[in-house]
Amino acid sequence: MRTADVRHVGVVGGGLMGSGIVEVCARAGLRVTFVEASDELVAAGRGRVERSVAKAVERGKL
Repeated sequence: MRTADVRHVGVVGGGLMGSGIVEVCARAGLRVTFVEASDELVAAGRGRVERSVAKAVERGKL
């Protein structure tokens, strides 16, 4: 398998590093699934990504 063949990425954990990986992969056009230990942690990870993307939009980077 080549890197160009990758279309879907799975990330375990949505903490600071995991949410950053999720965002970078999503910006690259990949489908991303991330898992966490609880629904609350999923919501927190998703919130980190959403806030980061919103800041990028405000700065004109997206």
